[in-house]
Amino acid sequence: MEEKKFGHIDVYKLIFESSTEGILVCNKEGEIKMVNESITRIFGYEKEELIDNKIEILLPNEYKKSHVQNRYSYSKRPERKQMGAGRDLFGLKKNGDKFPIEISLNHMTIEGEFFVMALLTDITTRKNQEIAIHDLNAELELKVDERTKKLKENQVLFSLIAKNFPNGIICVLNKELKFTFAEGEELTKSGIKSKFLLEKSYLDSFNKENRKEVEEKLARAFRGEVVSFDINKRSSVYQAHVVPLIYETDSEVSQILIVENNVTKIKSIEEKMKQSLQKEKELSELKSQFVSMASHEFRTPLSTILSSISLIEKYDQLGNDEKKKSHFEKVKKNIRNLTSMLNDTLTISRIEEKMIEVNLEVVNIYKLLAEVIAETDGLKGENREIIINFAGEENLKLDQKIMKVVLANVLSNALKYSDKDVVVEVAATKEELAISVADKGIGIPEVAQAKLFDRFYRAENAANIQGTGLGLNIVKSYISLLEGELTFKSRENVGTTIFIKIPITN
Repeated sequence: MEEKKFGHIDVYKLIFESSTEGILVCNKEGEIKMVNESITRIFGYEKEELIDNKIEILLPNEYKKSHVQNRYSYSKRPERKQMGAGRDLFGLKKNGDKFPIEISLNHMTIEGEFFVMALLTDITTRKNQEIAIHDLNAELELKVDERTKKLKENQVLFSLIAKNFPNGIICVLNKELKFTFAEGEELTKSGIKSKFLLEKSYLDSFNKENRKEVEEKLARAFRGEVVSFDINKRSSVYQAHVVPLIYETDSEVSQILIVENNVTKIKSIEEKMKQSLQKEKELSELKSQFVSMASHEFRTPLSTILSSISLIEKYDQLGNDEKKKSHFEKVKKNIRNLTSMLNDTLTISRIEEKMIEVNLEVVNIYKLLAEVIAETDGLKGENREIIINFAGEENLKLDQKIMKVVLANVLSNALKYSDKDVVVEVAATKEELAISVADKGIGIPEVAQAKLFDRFYRAENAANIQGTGLGLNIVKSYISLLEGELTFKSRENVGTTIFIKIPITN
């Protein structure tokens, strides 16, 4: 059968053939009467293979039988419609490939004969895109579900970690510095429930002095800085690390995270280590000072003794008794000096090892002072005096040996570093003994005054005067044993005054 002609206007033919959609026309019996180029391209047939063939040639086998009935029903009640609404339609290519299509139907009557026109579109690409989008959405939904699940797990984990955070607290603050989250072992130990802290101010646990400092540091965190500082709370020391919480949707920091860790024990250990290191350093310095002192103070008298013994032997041969006697005195004097230095060193050791006990007895302080002055008479010389101003009680309950050592050291120092009179002031009551010893000697340089009572320490202006640097250190230790107080005032080239105050136990 030849292709049916519809009118004589070429423009309609041109539109028909150039349409990107497939167009075919069937009669009432379902026979194909017209197809355009797009139909042949979509299905892979030549026009001649389709014309006068049933429309079912373009349908998969599973749809052919039902389509005959559908076609018959449509001819009875024809209407313009979109086929396959809500369901997928498929076409069948010449090579047997099945592919998705979209069909629009319209009907017409030409010269008394009924025809159906179908507009057909290959929607394979669109379907593939829809499948890809569907798969992508499914994948995204799966990822969202997984992330939501992980987020919930992480929240539970974070809550568990925070709740059991050892020796500390993890908390989150808002801009008003109020708690929005708080958990930690320290809260559990103190019996504080986290919900009690919510909407409470973080600064409430600080005193006025610390409050301002902490507030300034937290303000820095809200400016985007990471801040660390120590906090003193309730006799404990906490180390706080503060970080800003910045969310992608926020343009500024709206919350900060604070991790507090109780470091009281660590700080205590650190302090003990510092003290231990300081003691070790001081011990090293003492050893160095002792070696320096010993090499100088011991060598000089030993050299004098050795020299005097050699001269005594020489004078013994010459029979010069006067010179022998003079050198014997030198030997005795230097032996006494060496003995004194060794005794001072042993005294320091005994004080450190707490081997000295205080033995209180009634002592006539005036007589004891006179006795000490008499023993130091050799240092006084002929042109100066020790002036005593005594007021108050003479008999006091004291440790006589300790007081004698204290007075002897202070007086000998005053005589050693001064060539003028020394003034001793004594004020004795039943509650307290106050003694001051004043000289007008070389004085103590200001830079050396802080170390005056240190062991083996000697100021630069006293370097050429014999001494060990132990005397005042021993005095200080003895006064401490008596629970007393030792102070001084001094000015270089003007003089020094030593003040002693000792409580009296009745």
